[in-house]
Amino acid sequence: MRRYELMLLLRPDLEDDKLQSAVEKVTRAIVNAGGSLSKVSPWGKRRLAYEINHFREASYFLIHLDIEPSQVRGIERGLLISEEILRHLVIVLEDRGSAQEEVPP
Repeated sequence: MRRYELMLLLRPDLEDDKLQSAVEKVTRAIVNAGGSLSKVSPWGKRRLAYEINHFREASYFLIHLDIEPSQVRGIERGLLISEEILRHLVIVLEDRGSAQEEVPP
């Protein structure tokens, strides 16, 4: 299992119940793929740097999850076909202990 961070940008015109439903659909897909959720935090509506599908704002959600690397591609495929999600980004979270480099004396 590897730790990932998933940032979701959802359409700003969605009502609260549809917004929660879209996030719930993503979290359910993660759990069904054998992953586990560490944290789901809504960041609220924020202004975008540029227009995406004629929207200047988006509702942001940050999800921390643990999942097998082979399952990530399937999760991303589901995110791409969802009409509620404008953009997404999945990154690998490194352990701080393993990312340290030795400094030569």
